[in-house]
Amino acid sequence: GEHGIFLEISDEKELIWEYTNPYPRLLRNTVFKTHRYSPDYPGLNDLYHRPAKPTAPTGPILGKSGSEYSFSTYTTDPDGDTLYYLIDWGDNTTSNWLGPYNSTEKIHISHIWNSDDNFQIHVKAKDSNNSESNWSDSTTVTIYKNIINLFILLLERILTRIVESIIY
Repeated sequence: GEHGIFLEISDEKELIWEYTNPYPRLLRNTVFKTHRYSPDYPGLNDLYHRPAKPTAPTGPILGKSGSEYSFSTYTTDPDGDTLYYLIDWGDNTTSNWLGPYNSTEKIHISHIWNSDDNFQIHVKAKDSNNSESNWSDSTTVTIYKNIINLFILLLERILTRIVESIIY
C-alpha cells in the first residue's frame, strides 16, 4: 500500500486489520509482501508453542462400578504458560477444561464409572493462548460389577492383546 500501509478488507468492505510500516522511505517505498494463511495452516503451529503431550493418566487399572477412582497426569509448556486439561473418560463423557495449573504441575482427577467394561482414558492440555497439545497415550481401566464380569472383561482384554500382536 501507499507509504507502507497494509490492510485487509472483507467482502463486506469492512477493515479486518491494518499495519503501518514504522520505517517508510519517502522517496522509495520498499516494503515486504504479506500473505494470509488459514488458521489451520501447519506452519502456524509453532507461532504459539503447544504444550507437550501429557503423560498417560496414572492410577488404578482395575475397579468396581460405582466407586470413585483417582488418576494423575502432567505436561509442560515450552513458554511456561498456565495449562488447562480436558479428560476423556472413555465412557462417552469428558470433563470440562480444568485449570489453570502451572506448567509441570501434576494434576489429580477422579471419576466414577457406572457400568462394567474396559475404558480408555486420555488427556489433552491447552495453554493460556488456547494452543492445544496432542492427546496423551491412553490408560485402560477395567471396571466390573461382580467377580464373574471381572473375569470376562480380563479375558476379553487378554484375547484382544493376543489378536493385536498376531495381526500387527
